[in-house]
Amino acid sequence: MMGVVPSRWVNGNSYPSLTPLMTPGVMAGIVRGGGVMESWKRVALFVGIVGGIVLAMWVSFTPLVVVSEVHPAEEQDWLIHGGYFPSEEDRRLAALPPDAYVATITGGELQEVSGVRWQAVVEALRGGQSSAAWRSSGLSLLRPSVFFHVTEAPVRSVTAVVEGNGPREAYLRVVGEGTPALLRLRRQFVSLDDFHLGTGWANAVQPPSRLLFPGRRFAPWIMVAGVALYFLLPGIRRDADTVRYSRRRLVLSDLLAVAMLGFFFALPMLIPGALQPALHYWPITVVLWLMAALFAFVLPFTAQYAGWAVNVGDEALMLTTPQGRETIPYSKIVGQRPAALRSPRWLRHLLWIGALINPGPGTAGRAVLLGGVLANGVELELDDGNVRYIWAGDAMGTSTLEHGDLLEAGLDRIPHSGKDCAILQRFGMPFRGPRLAE
Repeated sequence: MMGVVPSRWVNGNSYPSLTPLMTPGVMAGIVRGGGVMESWKRVALFVGIVGGIVLAMWVSFTPLVVVSEVHPAEEQDWLIHGGYFPSEEDRRLAALPPDAYVATITGGELQEVSGVRWQAVVEALRGGQSSAAWRSSGLSLLRPSVFFHVTEAPVRSVTAVVEGNGPREAYLRVVGEGTPALLRLRRQFVSLDDFHLGTGWANAVQPPSRLLFPGRRFAPWIMVAGVALYFLLPGIRRDADTVRYSRRRLVLSDLLAVAMLGFFFALPMLIPGALQPALHYWPITVVLWLMAALFAFVLPFTAQYAGWAVNVGDEALMLTTPQGRETIPYSKIVGQRPAALRSPRWLRHLLWIGALINPGPGTAGRAVLLGGVLANGVELELDDGNVRYIWAGDAMGTSTLEHGDLLEAGLDRIPHSGKDCAILQRFGMPFRGPRLAE
């Protein structure tokens, strides 16, 4: 049953709740509590989103071969009117006849090639196969270019380009069917210098994604698989009258957490344009990935809450917590009182110090939110000196439990201790522990 938390459970300020950070032993506790599949559901979701982003943004540094068609008249004109002051050598090359210009730039080494593959390259350069996967989406200063890995056919047969160290260039004349074409093949190396903060790829022509980001075509499938496993893997089966946390709330919390996780995890890669440059600019990456980690910590906690349940019996409460299952007879519960969860004092002080150093509505708002009550519930005092906690509502006074009316009926059998509200200042919602000192 969803609704308003009973007033006896609410004690504190009304600020939105915040899922806390992970504490040691949470995942092992989930397994003991019977929520191992709930953990695997969230592992699949996390791996799918993070793995998809890594595959999409991982850049390959394999050398490429850039192929372009040489048009002597256009290149000679560009030497003079290309937007910068031409040198004496530029003027000399521009004044040469086309055949002499070709002989000069090729150094007299012009290899003739033929075949279907080379004809396909020429057609792509001339726009005949604009849908070719290896064609660049950008344009060079004069004409389109196509890209190949050095190991791909047909460029791998041009040893003058694919072998040796450093930048290399070669010229080919394609003969056969159609108009002959003069091609320039240039080996291009991809490095961190090609990626700049804020602009990404810095060169004029960016290679196609299948060469620059080879894992990008698999990334959507990895993400879809992670989300699908999250919804398809079976969760914990509960009886119809079991008191448990609202599954709708848990799912929404998971999806919101993983969306924010993905945003902050991908942001340092989007700024320079790839994963490896993001690691190079590590100060920005560390800050943003720490923010992503805060949202990643939500997932083990929602798995923990999914494994929590209470069955209300005629003589006892059956509790399922991350620490295990136990039956607590009503006769062993000596009293109950309201409980409220707050952030640790040091965190609240730290946030207010940050708000004073960097004043603004955002910093002050976070300090106010975390300074209030994060969750409300009830503390059950046992006759052995220990306590059990049942967290039933968020800070807005809204119930987070399904079948909360059954729990209310069971708690009506337990006397009130008459003590003030128990205030817990810590990360995480504890479900058991020693009695707090008065």
